[in-house]
Amino acid sequence: MMAFKLISTLAADRRGVSAVEFALIAPLLITLYVGIVQLTLGLSADRKLTAAASTIADLVAQSDIVNDVAFGDILAAGEAVMQPYSTANLVVRVSSLSADAQGNPSLEWSQGRGTNPRAAGDLPPLPAGVLLPGGGVVVVEADYTYHTPLSGSGLGQFNLTETVYMRPRRVGFVSGEWQPDEPQDPGSGGGSGTGSDSGGGNDSTPSPEPDPAPAPEPEPEPAPNQCRYTGILAILFCR
Repeated sequence: MMAFKLISTLAADRRGVSAVEFALIAPLLITLYVGIVQLTLGLSADRKLTAAASTIADLVAQSDIVNDVAFGDILAAGEAVMQPYSTANLVVRVSSLSADAQGNPSLEWSQGRGTNPRAAGDLPPLPAGVLLPGGGVVVVEADYTYHTPLSGSGLGQFNLTETVYMRPRRVGFVSGEWQPDEPQDPGSGGGSGTGSDSGGGNDSTPSPEPDPAPAPEPEPEPAPNQCRYTGILAILFCR
């Protein structure tokens, strides 16, 4: 009789129902909230990558000839657009293509950041109508791996890819002038050679030690109105 009464009392007791319901729903709500935050961060990084690739393509398309210095400034502008996201995982490859009168494409030059440039004959995929006969196009291929705060647990990693096509503004196609790779200095310490020293080994006098180099003078601080950027970066950020 007492057991039946206890069971009836517990069945009629409604205290703690809200806590039980919250315990059942809380994991789902927390997972949904974290997923929305992760997705928002990934979409924001994707928009930054699109803006950076478009900036690089636009600056190259405005040029007649791109050399090593100009290409470095253009990449720096793209990295500035990616801020505040880290650019350590940013991979960029820029290619300039041209087409003859029959519309046959050819690769003029290709340069990369964090990846190898395209070789001669290795053309990027071109949508129909992008490269016109007798014209040119600039192709920027950008890849970015964004790690969210939960990437350490195996979640929240986004592998983003963006390809931008842009026709040159002032010329048929953008040319490139690149400095050749500097040859390595041959080592001189391993070989054996004949010397021209005179006199015995005990009569040789040691050469005097050179005077220590003077301490470098501190560089003057730039004036308040002086721009710290040069080239294309000065046009973008110092107006």
